[in-house]
Amino acid sequence: MTMEGPVKLVLRLTRLADILIKTIIIASMFAILVVTCLQVFMRFIMNNPLPWPEELARYAMIWASLLAAVYVQLDRGHLGIDFFVLKLPKKAAIVVRILMNVLIIVFMVAAISSGINEAYTLMGMKTGALQISRGIPYLAVPVSCTLFVIVTLVLIFKDFTEFKQK
Repeated sequence: MTMEGPVKLVLRLTRLADILIKTIIIASMFAILVVTCLQVFMRFIMNNPLPWPEELARYAMIWASLLAAVYVQLDRGHLGIDFFVLKLPKKAAIVVRILMNVLIIVFMVAAISSGINEAYTLMGMKTGALQISRGIPYLAVPVSCTLFVIVTLVLIFKDFTEFKQK
């Protein structure tokens, strides 16, 4: 059995996740822009501010920021101190990258568990202006961490593939 089929599937799923995450981030940022402009207009031109735009912008920013972290992980763009890793032989550097990604997954699993517990605790409470469940903004943590784990598993798969080719 060749690795070509699974590699193509992983690459196709990675591109799909990339497009989906980008779309959600762009939509969130656009929503922030629109509701902020609306609030400025209502507050300073109409002299009648709305109660909900600030809350909506805050929650959209939370979701956009956490999903952007997933997007950056997909491109291996997070800041890292890799001075010593780059000095290692190629195979050793790949092994270190895999180990670092496993540690990231362990941390994310803990964050998923805590995030689910927190969102569940707040699910019955309503937000002040939007009157939505307080758990919805808190769901950004377990959702983004779950996506982070999936993306990191894809990166580990790519690293294993690269390791076998070296």
